[in-house]
Amino acid sequence: MGQVPASILGAYNQNRLFVANAGSEFTGGDPTGSLASGINPPITFAEVMTVGSQYYGQLFQLPTAGHSEQITYMGFLQMADTSTGIGPMIVGSSKAIYTYNTQNPRATWVSATSNTPFGSLFCYDAGIVGARAFANVNSDAFFLAADGYVRSLSMSRSQQSTWARVPLSREVENWFKYWDKSLINLSFVSYFRNKVFFSVNPYRQAAIDYDSLFTISDYAFGGLVVMELDSLTAFGQASKPIWAGLWTGIRPMDMVTIGDGGDRAFVIAKDNGINRLYEIDPDITYDTADNKARLVRSRIYTKEYDFKDPFQNKEIHSINFNFDTIQGDFTLDLKYKPSHAACFSPWRTFNFYAPWRTFDIPDGCILDGYAGQHIRDFTFGAPNEDLCSPVTSDFFKVFRKIQLEITITAKYWEIHEIKVNAMPKPLSPLQTICDPFPKVAVCDCKSDDWEIFPFEDCTKLIT
Repeated sequence: MGQVPASILGAYNQNRLFVANAGSEFTGGDPTGSLASGINPPITFAEVMTVGSQYYGQLFQLPTAGHSEQITYMGFLQMADTSTGIGPMIVGSSKAIYTYNTQNPRATWVSATSNTPFGSLFCYDAGIVGARAFANVNSDAFFLAADGYVRSLSMSRSQQSTWARVPLSREVENWFKYWDKSLINLSFVSYFRNKVFFSVNPYRQAAIDYDSLFTISDYAFGGLVVMELDSLTAFGQASKPIWAGLWTGIRPMDMVTIGDGGDRAFVIAKDNGINRLYEIDPDITYDTADNKARLVRSRIYTKEYDFKDPFQNKEIHSINFNFDTIQGDFTLDLKYKPSHAACFSPWRTFNFYAPWRTFDIPDGCILDGYAGQHIRDFTFGAPNEDLCSPVTSDFFKVFRKIQLEITITAKYWEIHEIKVNAMPKPLSPLQTICDPFPKVAVCDCKSDDWEIFPFEDCTKLIT
């Protein structure tokens, strides 16, 4: 009688456990029990299910506008202006978000059969897509809506600084597309070390059952899109978070934080049909697994540069980088895409192999592990090949706007500045067109952003 009813999701707070079914109704029980009513802990819904009890049959339902909606999320927001630090319960559907004043005494609650329910509409036309697609960040929250977009909530006092609206940039928006929309309700959002992690690109994959006898259908996500948050302060303007791009390398299924203050984070993944558990360690800059190290590959997509004149033809001259604190082996692969090209073309690849043999350290030089290398002149000339558009026969190195793709594989590095140098080109079309019958290899536009690279022995990784 006192056990938890069959349910598909729930939330625990204010010493009560709330559960929902596959429809628009939910109820609550008292896992800690109540000595006054004679109900014993640790888990009990007797006050709801026992005939004659004070709260027998007490069910709550979404407001009238949401009666036809299914509950997709239940949880709570921390409040900066309450004595308990806990606000009302959040109940979300795929279309809207509602609040219920469960922080008030239970005697003030009203059941769904009453004309005065204690729930209210909080956010219209933007619901929460799934039970794990919501994360608290101080007194605010980020969540994934049913349309796949990132949205935020704030329940703080008006004088407290709040998050600015963070639009999806074009590149990030491309990563938020869901090729299999039937899996979008499995999406998750997690917060760790001033970063918000959003699962993206869910897909189905085959896996082996527990007894390794049969192949079963399972799912995973292609990667995580990460947002970096700056600290909030009430003594200035609201700080703006920034997108840290797409993180790949494993196939995540869920992410959890544990410990006091959530100081450790773990990712549950399914790589090639095998369940794996990874820990995120912010103190190291490379991946490790099975006593092997793998240098992280990072990719930067710049904006389109038009040099403040979008109608002037320019010709690529060179590019300058300001790199600092390069540790260990370092590889940079540079590609470019003029506005009249379909995809990125190769510019140049640079490899720097760090000397690892023992040598005398100069007096007064303090080192701990790798010595960060500082390259004074990091300059590339024009692209090695004169590539042309296979359709219009226009040179790629003559452009009006240009975008860069910078791929870096290293243990640690810092980039501070990028400078693209170009020269004005006369408007005469005869000087910007290739041979009428060029031999052009059409580039492959398939992205490898989602690839997983295997771990390999790294013999030069010596600290």
